[in-house]
Amino acid sequence: FKSVKFRLIVLFVGLYLVFVIGIFYTANLQEGLFRLQQQVAIVLFPVALGCSKVLNPKMVRILLTHFLLATIFTALLGLTMGCLQYHHPAGEALSGSHIFLYPDSYPYIMGLNCLLGLIVIAEKQYNFLFTRRWVVISAVLLLSIYLLLLNVRLISVCWLAILIYYICRFINGWIY
Repeated sequence: FKSVKFRLIVLFVGLYLVFVIGIFYTANLQEGLFRLQQQVAIVLFPVALGCSKVLNPKMVRILLTHFLLATIFTALLGLTMGCLQYHHPAGEALSGSHIFLYPDSYPYIMGLNCLLGLIVIAEKQYNFLFTRRWVVISAVLLLSIYLLLLNVRLISVCWLAILIYYICRFINGWIY
């Protein structure tokens, strides 16, 4: 686990495995398999980036920075859209589908993008745009709040597991 590349690949594959395990809890197996098929890119993209010799580390950082910026922009627009929907009761306007921008996609995909963005931030795999501490903290808070407001239980549990992982890693690095 010393290599950042290896850690990222294991984390991304681990997230996909959570979805594979989640198949056993679905009542509609056909829909579950369809959604799992849609998410194959979630595991293939990081493995291809992590194992590729064609992409140098600078190019990977540029790609991850643009992914992070797109995710932050989408989360910001989603929260803004939820705040502007004043015709819903207050508790309903800022949760679930009311803060989701893309009706043809699923909220758990956006939640997973937020989760992957948080991992990119935690592993410091971004470019110079996030050199200020307040920008990094703001991005983490924005993505975390948006992720939790999407109300996808599996993504929220993954968020908690990843939070615990990085807290343990921080404590382990602080002690040794």
